[in-house]
Amino acid sequence: MKNKIRLDHELPLAVVEWGWKFHHLGTPTDKVMPDETYLALFKLYVSGFDTSPFGIEWMRYEKDSPIHPLIQEVPHICFEVENLDYELSIHDFNIITLPNSPSKDTRVAMIEHNGAPMELIEFKNKKNSNKKNKIRLDHELPLAVEEWGWKYHHLGIPTNKVLPEERYLPQFKLYVSGFDTSPFGVEWMRYEKDSPISDITKSVPHIAFEVDDIDQEFAKYNFEIISEPGIPSDGVRAAMILHNGAPIELIEFRK
Repeated sequence: MKNKIRLDHELPLAVVEWGWKFHHLGTPTDKVMPDETYLALFKLYVSGFDTSPFGIEWMRYEKDSPIHPLIQEVPHICFEVENLDYELSIHDFNIITLPNSPSKDTRVAMIEHNGAPMELIEFKNKKNSNKKNKIRLDHELPLAVEEWGWKYHHLGIPTNKVLPEERYLPQFKLYVSGFDTSPFGVEWMRYEKDSPISDITKSVPHIAFEVDDIDQEFAKYNFEIISEPGIPSDGVRAAMILHNGAPIELIEFRK
């Protein structure tokens, strides 16, 4: 990846070269979600994190929440890193929230890249958990990554803004930007009104995972399917599923 241009089948630079691990996707919402937990320190309601196999967390902010406005407005991808201070020292990041400790064994910081926030999280004194209860602890990776072997590929964020260096995909009536240059796998997606893409995908950010065989994954799990497997480009198969109100893309590449 010396040319810094990412090809479709490649994983993001942060994952492949820096060794960061996908931890969760935080999606802002105005809706009251089931089983919300209130975090008084941040004036924030969260839901989904501990039960989502895909690492999807919904985040509903109060009007006077102290969280940075960009984080309240734009979905953020979170990566686990081994040493937060080291990562911040070797990369020229635009830091929007300095490292802090929201809990005893956790340190976090927020950075911004190409209009999108990113969370870096470091854990100390990780505890073992009982997988049988299906409740994910804070330091654990999502089930899809940890046990199913899925690989984080990209985050697709819907937007109405015309962004620099957009590329038009006529078969989907869609403009995309950022994918081939974002080290974090963030892709902005601007849809035309008559785009054939499902309404949920056009309005809610989606996380995409690379899998070895989509058909095999569909056979193993009882997913709610939004879009059946198709071939968006040569050597690529993709499908969309829905979980707890969020779209998730499964993507398979011909080796």
